[in-house]
Amino acid sequence: MKTLLNLILLVLSSIAVYSQADYRKTYEYGEYQEDWAKVKSITGTYGMIDRSGKEVVPAVYKKIEKFTRDNGNLALVKSITGEYGMIDKNGKEVVPANYSKIGSFNEFGKGLALVKSIVGTYGLIDKNGKEVVPANYSKIGKFNEIENGLALVKSIVGTYGFIDKKGNEIIEPIYSLKQIESKQYKIVEK
Repeated sequence: MKTLLNLILLVLSSIAVYSQADYRKTYEYGEYQEDWAKVKSITGTYGMIDRSGKEVVPAVYKKIEKFTRDNGNLALVKSITGEYGMIDKNGKEVVPANYSKIGSFNEFGKGLALVKSIVGTYGLIDKNGKEVVPANYSKIGKFNEIENGLALVKSIVGTYGFIDKKGNEIIEPIYSLKQIESKQYKIVEK
């Protein structure tokens, strides 16, 4: 009877220790976010905990970068299937991990970042994760004043047009690059 009781106690204590050892490794606090530490789960995924041990970012990511995007307000994350997204300083996923690439903000327009879908098409997102320009284009140029603040886009069939910063197709992408370069297109009123 005593042996059975000891065996039960051993099993229960093993379960308690195992449940407290949810993380294989806990990194230094403050390295990524003040009062947060990155953790590596027993399955090899990463998340973040606060000083009390409460999970603030679920340990579901293959990779979590430091908060360097959008002036330190966002961090790039990579899902276990290889797609990228972003989390904010509250631990909320503001850009779902649905993209094969996410560029820097403001490179293509104020407050916008270039994204590449898993099928290889491009779009633009804002800092809240909203797709301002759906990822439907094979190429997107930068917004510039030469073209009145418009950006050149290339459709998946290889034709060109222009979009505004709200994602509206101002000049439908139905023209060859030669027509665009020589400005032999007509502006489509919307």
